Amino acid sequence: MDDQNQIDQRYLPRWETRNRVALHLANSPQHFEAYTKDISCAGARLETPKGLNPGQQVDLKIYMHDGICVEARGQIVWIKPHAEEETDEAGIHFYNMPEHQQNTILEYAFEIVRDPRKIWFKEWR
Repeated sequence: MDDQNQIDQRYLPRWETRNRVALHLANSPQHFEAYTKDISCAGARLETPKGLNPGQQVDLKIYMHDGICVEARGQIVWIKPHAEEETDEAGIHFYNMPEHQQNTILEYAFEIVRDPRKIWFKEWR
């Protein structure tokens, strides 16, 4: 089983949403702009610039709505290259996320996104 399928098997709700993300590689001066494709309290799938690699530590600032941001530290778990595009997809696992940041994600998902077709997790039909 590849890393992406392993992550997709988790029993965590995810919300399809497109939010701007300021991505900073830990221990590096490099900063990038990315966008969420989906998000949960445990991680996110991002549209990222090329050149990132699994295992890299990242600091993220995710712009949710109305000036509200979530700051998260995480690790790139997988990269799905897009040969024909200028971006890749990256799976990010959050770690040590404070409960108040998790609550912000949940509030955003249930109050702003609201579309039940955009919520999914394993066994969701």
